[in-house]
Formats: sequence, C-alpha cells, structure tokens
Amino acid sequence: MNSTEDKYTFQLSDNVSRQKVTFKNRYGITLTGDLYTPRNMDSRKAGFGYAMKQKR
Repeated sequence: MNSTEDKYTFQLSDNVSRQKVTFKNRYGITLTGDLYTPRNMDSRKAGFGYAMKQKR
C-alpha cells in the first residue's frame, strides 16, 4: 500500500474509480472530497459528465 492508500479505511475495488473533487460553496469556502464511480460508467449518461470533463 502506498501513502495515498493509507489514508482510506477500505481498499478500493477494481470496479470502482476514485476521483478528487473540489469546489467553492456560496460562502467562498473550498470543499474537497472523493467522488466514487463505477469504472464502466458512461459519464455522458450519468448527468454530471460536464464536471467530469472539466477536470481532465
């Protein structure tokens, strides 16, 4: 396990991808979290494909 993996409670499944996401809320505070999605998901059909494309 590398140092990044040590921060998580559970091992990530091969069927799931983890992506860091950040955004500013209406008060200007930057929030950070993890977005978990199925690896085989088509982001164009999921409703948030626009946000996913912006990070690439």
